[in-house]
Amino acid sequence: MYATGARRAEAAHLKVSDIDSKRMVVHIREGKGGKDRDVMLSPRLLEELRAYWRGLRRKPKEWLFPGNRWHTSSQPVTTKVLWSACQIAAETRRSRQQAHSSPHFAPLFRDPPS
Repeated sequence: MYATGARRAEAAHLKVSDIDSKRMVVHIREGKGGKDRDVMLSPRLLEELRAYWRGLRRKPKEWLFPGNRWHTSSQPVTTKVLWSACQIAAETRRSRQQAHSSPHFAPLFRDPPS
C-alpha cells in the first residue's frame, strides 16, 4: 500500500469494492481534503491482497480490513492496528531476505564449477 501513496487512514477505510482488479486501481474515498481519487494497483499489491484474502477465516462483506478479531465488524480497523500489521509484514520480508543472503545459502546460488 505504501507505493500507492495512500495514507494510513485511507488504507484502513478501504472497502472490498474499492479494489478494482480489472482496471488495476484502488479507489480512495474522501482522502485528504475530502476528495475521492484512484491510485495505481500494482500486480504485487494485488497478489498480496489476494494472499491476505485467502488467509482470512471469515471473509468481510464491507470493509477490507474490518475492526474486530473475527473480521465481521461493521467498522473498519483502526489505523494503529493496520500500521502494526504493515510493520510486522515488512519485518518478516526483511528477515526472509536476510536469511536468503546469509553465507549458509551462498553455495546454492553460485555457478557450478566448470
